[in-house]
Amino acid sequence: MRSVILQRLIYFDTGLAVEEQSLMNGADPEAIEACEVAARRAGVELLGTGGLSATESLQSVDARRPWSGCTRPWRSTYVTANGNVLPCCFAPFTTKDYEGAILGNVFERPISEIWTGAEYEAFRRAHQSDDPPEPCRGCGTRWMY
Repeated sequence: MRSVILQRLIYFDTGLAVEEQSLMNGADPEAIEACEVAARRAGVELLGTGGLSATESLQSVDARRPWSGCTRPWRSTYVTANGNVLPCCFAPFTTKDYEGAILGNVFERPISEIWTGAEYEAFRRAHQSDDPPEPCRGCGTRWMY
C-alpha cells in the first residue's frame, strides 16, 4: 500500500503559521480522522513520522526535554545548496548560531566522513543530554502539525 507521511511543521506566530492552527496533542481530532478517512478512500495509508500513527506522531514528548523524541541525528541529515551539513531542516530557523549548527561541508569532506565524524558524534551526545545543542533547545515546543 502507498503511504503519505504527516510531517510536523514549526510555527513562528506569523501569517498562517500560528499556534491556533496547530494539531498537536489532540487539538483537533476530527481533522486527523477526516484526513485518515480521505487517505483510505484514496487507497493510501496516512502515517506519522518515525513509523508512528498520524495521531501518535502529534503527541508531544517529555515537556522538560522536548527535543528528546527526535531521532533525526541518527537517521537523517540536511545538506544546504552550498554544501553545509546541518542536523535537520529546522536548524537554520531555530538557531541564533548558524555557524555552530554546521557539522561539515560536502564540498570539503565526503558525507560519510561527516556523518561518522567528531562533530556529528559530539552533536549526538549533546542531543541525548539535558543540555542539547542550541538549535534543538526549543524544537518540539512549537509544532504546527
